[in-house]
Amino acid sequence: MSDDKKETTATKKDPVAEEKFKPLTEDPYTYDACVVSASIHWMPEDGDSAGRQMVISVRNHLDQPMMRFYRENELPFEQILNVVDAMLQELQADMPNRKMAKLKAVADKKKRKKRPAPVSTSTQAQGTVISTSTPFEITRNGKKKPITAGQQSLF
Repeated sequence: MSDDKKETTATKKDPVAEEKFKPLTEDPYTYDACVVSASIHWMPEDGDSAGRQMVISVRNHLDQPMMRFYRENELPFEQILNVVDAMLQELQADMPNRKMAKLKAVADKKKRKKRPAPVSTSTQAQGTVISTSTPFEITRNGKKKPITAGQQSLF
């Protein structure tokens, strides 16, 4: 077994390593304990004399990134680092709000799963227009009969 394979095997079994590399969905909403990403993107050349547009962004977890837009000739590299630092401080201050938004989204998702899907039906007076979110067949006597998955057809 090569050294690389031994190292990979050791990492997989190492509980400390497993604890450090949890999926982003399980990352805590504590600035010092979560993954924070910063990126700089240079957009395609658009002929502006100030240079290409730059997008500087920071984010935690899989949350919405904070973004700033500049032209590449507007900021020397040292200023870019200052912008990123200021954005990281803003992200740190916003972390409690992001945590609450995440908890609310998870709670809303659980509520939607618990509720049965609504069944809506509308008919026209003569029965010629029928729409529903649950497919059904109208029998000769005018009653609705649910259509099973194997019976559904578009034609």
